[in-house]
Amino acid sequence: MSKYKATGKEREIHHCVICDEMFLEYPCSARPLLPGDCCPRCDDLIVTTIRMITAVDQAQGALAAEMMRRAIDMRNGKRELMERMREQRGEHKSDAADAGVSS
Repeated sequence: MSKYKATGKEREIHHCVICDEMFLEYPCSARPLLPGDCCPRCDDLIVTTIRMITAVDQAQGALAAEMMRRAIDMRNGKRELMERMREQRGEHKSDAADAGVSS
């Protein structure tokens, strides 16, 4: 975790394991969804909802948590794929530029 200094106070910058964003607020536990910390927004919208579902029906809570984990994995996989595609496009552009310069 890095530090951020604003208005004379030093604050820690945290990373949310759910939305993959950086935040300055106090971190919340992302359990039972994922190990690690999440931002207050994801805690309010996702983690608390899954906790309430689990309190009513453990099987349904486990199912909801698994579905959300899969959605997060798919999002992360898509992000990695997009980054690889950008890198490949960058390589192709530089290759084409090199070919144009040499001819």
